[in-house]
Amino acid sequence: GNAQDFGDLTVASHNAGGCSNPTRGLFGGGSQPSTTSRIEYLNITTGGNAVETGDLTDARQTVKACSSSVRGLFGGGQDPAQINIIDYVEFATLGDAVDFGDLTGSRGHSPSGVSNAHGGL
Repeated sequence: GNAQDFGDLTVASHNAGGCSNPTRGLFGGGSQPSTTSRIEYLNITTGGNAVETGDLTDARQTVKACSSSVRGLFGGGQDPAQINIIDYVEFATLGDAVDFGDLTGSRGHSPSGVSNAHGGL
């Protein structure tokens, strides 16, 4: 079917990472036009506008994301150099991201994230 208006982010941005569980969607990082660490969420079950919930551990754009039903992960990106950071946010509690570890190397434009019911890769 055709797309329908679901809601708006708190600030127009691009190059953010996005992930979800069955209830909430998270958007992290991006450019507005300067690089940001902002994390926003929305309720997938009801629609409506996003709400700012916290920050990534470092401001960056072109961040990639994946998730399980419990956590959303944000990895890599640029600020303007490529970054190797991996952060996570708990869907149940939201708030600021927590350092999850590091990628084996810095990644900018090319990384991707995938996930299934057991976790993100």
